[in-house]
Amino acid sequence: MNKKIGLATETLQIVYKEKGAIDMVKKAGADCADFYTGCYSVADPKSVYAGSDDDIVEFFSDLKQYANDRGVSFYQTHGRRRIYLGETKSDTICLENARRDLIAAKTLGAKVCVMHGVTVSTMGADTDPEIMHSLNRDSFLQILKWAKEYGIILASETFGFCSALDTPELFAFFDEFKSAYERIAAIDDNAEYFKVCIDTGHVNSVSKFEKHSAGDFIREFGKNVVCLHMHDNDGFSDQHLPLYSGTVDWNDVFDALDSVGFDGVYNLEIDLNRYGKGFEPDAAEFVVKLLRFALNKRYSRANG
Repeated sequence: MNKKIGLATETLQIVYKEKGAIDMVKKAGADCADFYTGCYSVADPKSVYAGSDDDIVEFFSDLKQYANDRGVSFYQTHGRRRIYLGETKSDTICLENARRDLIAAKTLGAKVCVMHGVTVSTMGADTDPEIMHSLNRDSFLQILKWAKEYGIILASETFGFCSALDTPELFAFFDEFKSAYERIAAIDDNAEYFKVCIDTGHVNSVSKFEKHSAGDFIREFGKNVVCLHMHDNDGFSDQHLPLYSGTVDWNDVFDALDSVGFDGVYNLEIDLNRYGKGFEPDAAEFVVKLLRFALNKRYSRANG
């Protein structure tokens, strides 16, 4: 079994800072860190993003060396959660942060930077879908120019249930997400740089509204699925639970990944703070062991 396992570091970064999070990834037994850069902002004078591009390169080069020395690599990073905020000054800042997310990803040696599309939490649940599509396209097209310049794949993440407004995201629906993706990918050479991140928990959180499962999304987008956010929930909200703790059909997810020849990292995006401050290292070790056990069991049986 030659599958690599990744671990999202957002919750670890909160408690243990950047290098501490890398230490926790290593201790947990994961191969890769899915590093969160969405926490940095050019508008924050204390943030590394408030400096120059060279400052960003220096900061993340040091972090990459630190990770490399510990046998941890970066396959993907997580950039902006919102690429459109609805106000000119804020949007200018948001797009500049997205550009810097791509510089950070390149410096870390990541292949992919994941970003969220336009969200109803910003636009409102009653916004005309065509307006959502138009803003989503325009925002991603701008970011894609930088992705091409820096040689980074930009991955649009599948959406789920918006708890703040008690409604599904527009792009949580299979047909809407597919349409939004294809509108962008069809332009020029965008398909080479614009791909899909399957968030299993997001898809599952709208299962009461949407008939398509995470496995269905994977089979539909095939080789365009370049990265994963793997987590579970009860089908009603986005909980970021360990695998096999909710209602995601993991056999179907693994079957779908096999059917499309997925060769990326099996990346976990678990809420490691769920059990309380100080228990994050144990939670991280458990979720990595659980996924590795599931993968070993599956593929050892297949090869035997």
